[in-house]
Amino acid sequence: MAFEKKEKRKNRRFFFTLKQSISTTLYKTGNSTKPITATLLSLSEGGASFSLDRKYLPIIGKGDHFILEPGKDTEPIISLKGAEVEIQHIQNYHIYINICCGCKFTKIDEVNRKKIQTWIKHRLKEDNRKNH
Repeated sequence: MAFEKKEKRKNRRFFFTLKQSISTTLYKTGNSTKPITATLLSLSEGGASFSLDRKYLPIIGKGDHFILEPGKDTEPIISLKGAEVEIQHIQNYHIYINICCGCKFTKIDEVNRKKIQTWIKHRLKEDNRKNH
């Protein structure tokens, strides 16, 4: 019998390339710890994933909440300013230099959610045209 993994994501996701290197700062809510610098790996209207230095592992955990401060003023990245995310999972593989955090949006206004949704739809359509 073949193993089938059921996709849990509800929303389409756009993956950024390493070349795009979209830097984001994460501020832990209700905590005065220093800001965390992360790289945006993927984005959907429901959440985002980030790569960050494993030195942050002792101060982050599943369920933690962060406010986002994007490093670029371009769409849809600027739409993330002030959004709050909750860490859903942390990938900590010893063969990787960094760790990866998968997050869901817990606070993002509807206008910015729609901007992200429209941008992703456009980019995925654009990428499909390039690949065919």
